[in-house]
Amino acid sequence: MKKRKGIIGCLLAISLAIGGWTTPLTPVKAATQDLITPGSSKETAQQLDTRENGVYALRTESKDGDWYKFQTPTYAAYTILTFRNNNMTRSEINVWDAIDAQLYSDDYWYSNEDSTLNMKLIPNQVYYIRISEGTTGGTYTINLHFEADAQGNTKEEAYEIPMNVEHTWSIDGNDDKDYATFTAGKSGKYLISLNNTGNGSRMYIYVYDYATDQELWYDDYVYNGEVGERVFDLEAGHRYYFVIGGGSSGKYTIQVNNQTVEAIQLSEKSIKLAKGNNTTLAAQIAPSGAYNKNVTWGSNDSDIATVDQNGTIVGKNPGSTLITCSAQDGSNVVASCKVIVLPEKIYDVYGDSYQASSKSVYVKWSSQNNVDGYTIYAYDSSKKAYRAVKTVKNNVNYAKVTTTVSNGKSTKIAAGKVYKYKVAAYVTIDGQKYYGPMSDAMTSGTAPAAPVVKTVKNYRNGNVRITWNKSANASGYVIYRVDNSGYVSQVDTVIGGKRTSYTYNPWLSGRYTYKVAAYRLINGNKYVGEKGKGKAVNIKY
Repeated sequence: MKKRKGIIGCLLAISLAIGGWTTPLTPVKAATQDLITPGSSKETAQQLDTRENGVYALRTESKDGDWYKFQTPTYAAYTILTFRNNNMTRSEINVWDAIDAQLYSDDYWYSNEDSTLNMKLIPNQVYYIRISEGTTGGTYTINLHFEADAQGNTKEEAYEIPMNVEHTWSIDGNDDKDYATFTAGKSGKYLISLNNTGNGSRMYIYVYDYATDQELWYDDYVYNGEVGERVFDLEAGHRYYFVIGGGSSGKYTIQVNNQTVEAIQLSEKSIKLAKGNNTTLAAQIAPSGAYNKNVTWGSNDSDIATVDQNGTIVGKNPGSTLITCSAQDGSNVVASCKVIVLPEKIYDVYGDSYQASSKSVYVKWSSQNNVDGYTIYAYDSSKKAYRAVKTVKNNVNYAKVTTTVSNGKSTKIAAGKVYKYKVAAYVTIDGQKYYGPMSDAMTSGTAPAAPVVKTVKNYRNGNVRITWNKSANASGYVIYRVDNSGYVSQVDTVIGGKRTSYTYNPWLSGRYTYKVAAYRLINGNKYVGEKGKGKAVNIKY
């Protein structure tokens, strides 16, 4: 059908054509058509046609009435006649048929107001229009248009519509009703939908069984911009029909859809997600015309990961689960995404200075739940990267480390050195380890090598002097005394890695063995090494 231009569009066109509606003394040529001087009686009525821009009549003084006539087309159609009072006082419009039966009358239309006749008239007949106004002259606009009644008007004339195709039709008059029919090709669910796309008032739809006229459903409150719809369980080979109407002319779309979901494609097939983080999956439904594209999301193990009905996944605990997306139309179509939740970053990593030795570093960290183990990484200063040096299984939160990495190769750690380590937790899924992020770097080290006592001398004044060999990278030394029973007591601490002797008065007598251990300070922590070989002395007090 042709698209009618609105009255405002008509006014703009004429306003530009005749200089903003300045009233001339005589008719002038408009941009697209002549201004028409109307007849003064029914016998002299001017003939109207369906020009796209309407008919613009000029009045320069008050008259008893202006007369026009028009003839309906030979086919069944709706007559849309719009009258606009541009600048007169109160105006009146009347419409009669050829035998003076009044079809329409409206006498309260003031300046800048519209009056519209929209009804089905008899084909190929002449009708008359009379327009009058109040006490002053002015201008008005008439727009005449015919809309063919394309859809059936009875159950028997109902238009047979194919499935799964959106049809755009229109209500062509206030009293128009459109009938359509369809036959269910297979048993199952069908969606019937009415979308009011341009009707100024509400529309309605009624659905019936064709054989019995039993009413299956109706919705008579579908306003402009709204959709009325319902899903039916229909029988194969059974015929149905529906009726659509509305309070005014306007377009709508109608569809009968029995397309079920055939496939669901997710935006990801697998996802790695850190514990506590979230991500969102998107679901694409095929075919795109499926009548019900709604889906339900679910998780096979909500302790591992949860999902809401927007497809947003939240990692809860390390492990693996499937996120499912299921069609709601009864087709049983399901898509899934494998989600692996990784362990969290490990905090509180430190070196235990009390258990460190000259040949090992003792690394500790805060443990995590639901992990299968941890890997310790040593810093390779030559490559400026961390490399794995040891893995511990189960929920153990400490490790004795005896190796480091240099130039990409594993090597034993040395006494009195400083090292950097990181730790990461992992879970094992299908035989493969999946790691969380590494911890922050931890600085630790080894204790210096054990010094050997060189001499122990007892002087007559009771003093004892101990000497030992220097230990590399030592920050100081610890002096120990061992009695004949094997009891060890700490004598003193000597500060300074260059010190190699110590003298004191023990204020006792007997035979004792003296030993020395070196230590190194790392980040304020004292890493004390093993006691070296000692020497015995007889002390006389």
